[in-house]
Amino acid sequence: MLYKKWKFPVAEISEQGLRFVIIEEALDHIVMNMKATVFFHDGESQDVEGKILRIEDDEIVVQLFKGIPLKRMITEQHFVIKACPHLKKF
Repeated sequence: MLYKKWKFPVAEISEQGLRFVIIEEALDHIVMNMKATVFFHDGESQDVEGKILRIEDDEIVVQLFKGIPLKRMITEQHFVIKACPHLKKF
């Protein structure tokens, strides 16, 4: 995910929310309502907008009001299932 000049790994994502890992130097630049760009495995990207719900240790949880389309989420789920078949057990 790209926010301002920083790239952060996304730990969890859905159509209406995401959780990403923050680095300490960027923490002072995070605002409650934020815009960012999420990049997917196939090079596609999606602009998102949302508000921060909470900060937990080195992760930030965001509720999206401009989120990820369902079709895009299904595409990502199929990729994860194929790339990581051992996760099907969960």
